[in-house]
Amino acid sequence: MNFEAANWGWLNWFADIESQNELNQRIFTRSHHFHQLNHQMLQFAKLNYAPRVSQPSTVSRTRDPSKKVVERKQRNKEVTTHTDQILAKQSRELELKIKEMQEFTMNLKAQIKKNKESEAEKQIKDISKPIEQDSGDVDVIYDEILGDSNDNLLLPDSKSNTDNVAVSLFDQPARGIVLPQVMLNKIGDNVVHIVNKDKPNWDAIILDLAKNKGGLQGVVKKDIYQFMGQIAMGKISSGSLELLHEMLKENGIAFKNFAYDFFMKQYAQLGSLFMVESFYKQALADGVKPSKYMYSYLIKVYSKHKNLKKINQTLNLMHQNKVEPGLVIYSNVLNLCVNMKDSNQAQEIFQMMKFRSTQTKPDIQAYNSMILLATNDNDIYKALDLYRELEDAKLSPNLFTLNCLARCCSKNKEFFVHGWRFINEINERRLTPNVRTFEAMLRLAAKDGDLELARALYITIFKMRQDVRIPTAGHEALVYLLMAYRDYKIGYRPSMLDFPEGVAIRRNALNLVDFLGLHQDVDFDLTESREKNQSPPFLPLKTLIHPKQIIAESNAIWSFHLLSDPGNTLNLPNLITFLRIPIEHGDKQEFLKRFEELTYPSPEIKFSNLETAEEFQQSLEYEIEEDIEPESNELVHVEEDLPEAIKMSQSLKLKMERSSEIYITYLSAGNRFRDLDICEKAWIERGKYRRVKKFKSLNSFDKARQDYRFAKEMVLTFTQMGLLEDAVKIVRSTKYQFGWKFYTLKPLYAALSEIGDNRSMIAIQDICNARKGYDLPEMPKDKH
Repeated sequence: MNFEAANWGWLNWFADIESQNELNQRIFTRSHHFHQLNHQMLQFAKLNYAPRVSQPSTVSRTRDPSKKVVERKQRNKEVTTHTDQILAKQSRELELKIKEMQEFTMNLKAQIKKNKESEAEKQIKDISKPIEQDSGDVDVIYDEILGDSNDNLLLPDSKSNTDNVAVSLFDQPARGIVLPQVMLNKIGDNVVHIVNKDKPNWDAIILDLAKNKGGLQGVVKKDIYQFMGQIAMGKISSGSLELLHEMLKENGIAFKNFAYDFFMKQYAQLGSLFMVESFYKQALADGVKPSKYMYSYLIKVYSKHKNLKKINQTLNLMHQNKVEPGLVIYSNVLNLCVNMKDSNQAQEIFQMMKFRSTQTKPDIQAYNSMILLATNDNDIYKALDLYRELEDAKLSPNLFTLNCLARCCSKNKEFFVHGWRFINEINERRLTPNVRTFEAMLRLAAKDGDLELARALYITIFKMRQDVRIPTAGHEALVYLLMAYRDYKIGYRPSMLDFPEGVAIRRNALNLVDFLGLHQDVDFDLTESREKNQSPPFLPLKTLIHPKQIIAESNAIWSFHLLSDPGNTLNLPNLITFLRIPIEHGDKQEFLKRFEELTYPSPEIKFSNLETAEEFQQSLEYEIEEDIEPESNELVHVEEDLPEAIKMSQSLKLKMERSSEIYITYLSAGNRFRDLDICEKAWIERGKYRRVKKFKSLNSFDKARQDYRFAKEMVLTFTQMGLLEDAVKIVRSTKYQFGWKFYTLKPLYAALSEIGDNRSMIAIQDICNARKGYDLPEMPKDKH
């Protein structure tokens, strides 16, 4: 399914929401139009294909009129019959030609494919460059507005100047590039470098002028400035700018506003901070009054270097000189603040835009920047307030606005319904959804534990990403699909069903995907998966109702991503989520299998009873084992139908070194399965982990934070397993190390209260009082 097809499916999602009268009117209008068209075609056929009937030269005046009517009807009938015969014959001939053309096309495609395969076999040995892979942060949607610095100090080769030989036939610059005649005469045949306005080669022209044409000698300042004015921003290198500067000095051209503006603009685009500041200082020394544009170039180059201090100084200087920055400058500074996640500075700039003047009032892009910043700060209330503000300002939210608000609402269960309302607003405003829209929907579905909808949305995103070289639905889609596997609860009612539009969205979203019809060949080839429109290895079931099904499918999806995009798949957050899937669904053996297959302890940890040092070192090596049979599944027997890529990924020993977060997950599994052996192994191995170089290299704050998280998990585990004495010992031994709070120790406190362990309750009271200064509820008064 391509992108257009996805959009068509999206538009059909909300068909049930439209009024029946509107649909009837559309059907009547189109039916009437179609009827008129058929009538016109029939008349055309009668006029063009009806046989000419010769008329008698004379007609008897006494002829019976009734006979005349009968003859005319008979003649019309013959004409119609003859016309139908002609049309039927032509239709048969056309069908025959279409079949012949289809057969010819199929044969031609087969021959082309055969030729391509033959050519590929010859060239495959020459392929050495790896395919570039796209990557991006999950919570960052905005592309960086200001771009990166690209200061090229070297002049390009003057020989690489044309796209094809045909441009040498032209002797005039491209339309839109207007040069004085004296400069055209100097440039001469090198005009070939600027016949393409989209790809002009000004570097070659300037290099030729400096080396072979005597520079700018004999050209007046007016013509020189006109020549410089045709060089668009970013279309010249810093080396050519230096040559141009030298030619101006050699010609005795005094720098004025235009020249300073030109050089500051070009160097700002290249990100050359030193040169922009140098030209600005020289302009002040020459008595030139800086214009708004010159200030904007300073702000632009400071933005490229992310120097907010210099930007604020420039803005203050503009205010002192009564130069209004304008909306564009404020917007660029605001985008920089958002990019740097500086909420305070962004809020200050935003307020300045609102109250500075009517010309600087924030537009929809400025509100989008602030909504994105609120989303990154997990401040849902702020994002919703900004949405109400832009509505009060009579601004129309665009697709980015609604996508971002939907994502923001997915961060808190209380706002899930609000998120789906923003998705519905995309339809109400007749906006065209994009991949980000479906990713926001997937995020809402996954956070709400709606696995059925999450699987359908993943497939939809996968089919929309036809232009991505990596054959997956993307890193973000994997993150939230794994989350949906982890949090799925049988019988849970999704939040989106609490309003009518949500019911329609969910129903039609599920109808976009046919799990039984997904294309999943056994001989799976990553390089051809997009061309074949293959899909990830989902089970052929619309709904997963058994934990074994969830385990089997999550294994296949993980392997699919691990083989297709290992760099973005095997990271700590993904691994933790993948490990927690069998924990939440009560499959201890599957958890232990995943834990051993995907993690390994630090090589600095010595093992005596687990394995030898040589065996441990061999387990860390990356290798592909041939002919490894995958384990069979007890419930879903689909292993023999898995793509070869999935079977291969299961033989790859891709592992991650165990960290404090992984040990917390391991300890949590021991608690969930009530397995003391797992818990004991977790705290013993984690204790050894604290002595490895990686942990010792952390600063004191990070060490304490990781220790505190593990200690909290241990206290919770001991409490839930009934080992209250051990839990109290941990709290007592770390009372000076950690800031224990009541809401953390509340489960332990409640368990001690049930068994009447007053002494331990008093100990908990003392520890919490040392931090908070007040008694815990229901604390016994007698401390003896």
